[in-house]
Amino acid sequence: MKETYLSAEQITAAFKISKEKLSLMVKGGLFPRPIRLNERATLWTQTSVKNWVEARHQTEDMFNSINLDTDLF
Repeated sequence: MKETYLSAEQITAAFKISKEKLSLMVKGGLFPRPIRLNERATLWTQTSVKNWVEARHQTEDMFNSINLDTDLF
């Protein structure tokens, strides 16, 4: 299967965030690192972004299943 690549513009539009926010997330390790084609061009694989979204859903599901009254104490 051929990989699909996403630009920063596509990612920021899809997640409704600014390019600055995307950059900070990447620098902070909160979003997958892009593939740097040259000084000005970066792309993300669709697979890496999809895996990131799925991991966030799993983490959210884990926290939603905790009963704060009994599970933490």
